[in-house]
Amino acid sequence: MKLYRHWVAETREIAGTTFHLRDGSNVSLEDAAAKLERRAAILRASEGRNLSEKESAAVREALLDLGGRTSDGEYEAAICEEILDEPDARNAVTRNRYGAEVLNSEDTCFLDVDEVHRRESAIEWIRRWTVPGAVFAAVTVAFVLRVRSMVENDPQARFLYLAAPLIGWLCAWTLFLMAHFRRPTATNDVEATLLAKVRALAEKPAWRGLAARVYKTAAGFRILAQADGLAPGNARFRALAWALDADRLYVNLCGKQGCWRARLTPKPRRAGVKRPPRETRFPRAPEAEAPFAAWLAGYDAASAGFAVCRSVATVGRFVETPAVRLHDDRTRCASSLPLA
Repeated sequence: MKLYRHWVAETREIAGTTFHLRDGSNVSLEDAAAKLERRAAILRASEGRNLSEKESAAVREALLDLGGRTSDGEYEAAICEEILDEPDARNAVTRNRYGAEVLNSEDTCFLDVDEVHRRESAIEWIRRWTVPGAVFAAVTVAFVLRVRSMVENDPQARFLYLAAPLIGWLCAWTLFLMAHFRRPTATNDVEATLLAKVRALAEKPAWRGLAARVYKTAAGFRILAQADGLAPGNARFRALAWALDADRLYVNLCGKQGCWRARLTPKPRRAGVKRPPRETRFPRAPEAEAPFAAWLAGYDAASAGFAVCRSVATVGRFVETPAVRLHDDRTRCASSLPLA
């Protein structure tokens, strides 16, 4: 999990350019400040110079190394959020940039599903492509016969052969668009479709033993999945996410941040509250603590009337771990409160 406990943020003027710098550390504030100074020194050394391609690459490498890398060299996006609670070594509750509480977990897999798609069968695929394919074939044959007839009667009309690729390209795009708009997209009975997909996946040999709890959210669904071999960003997690129509941006962030994330409290705007003032964002200056505390009091009062998700169904032999119980308790998933 790419989550630092100590953060520093400063605005620096370097060679006439304003830089907003921040760095984190799990050692101390002093260590985070030292990393920020090293970042500033790298920027000062490169500012105003015409760097060669090799020198520019070296600067980027140095800055990325300060920000954090995985063992294979891939850049990790650090989670710059205030840590509110650490129930165990693999789970932490933080407050995100717009003030909501978030569970960050290395052992509890969450999936966000905004739109549920129905997978078409082989017969449906054939039916979808039959009419466009027939139209494309008929147009192509008619065009070829017409061009041949014109060329035989008028040798000067050979330029039509040059137009053939363009006509073919237009026909191909027509075929694609006709088939595309006949493709199954979001289904109306999304809840039943999603549950059917989860149950069908659990029956496949590769996913034997998959267990899941499905929740309804304000914008879609949340799935809490349990299966062997899952890790944030690995191929098995990506396969699960693809099979269940999970949000792709969320899946990519899980890999970069080394954890799964689930919001525990309502989004401010859904609870009728504005976001925290920009100047109170974490890491906050001492003078920003009072304004933020005032905002937080209003947010907590407004949030009391909402739940984040509602439990829909459980599939398989689902195990209620401490992280699951924390999630269910904080999101108020067993209540009948409106979702936000």
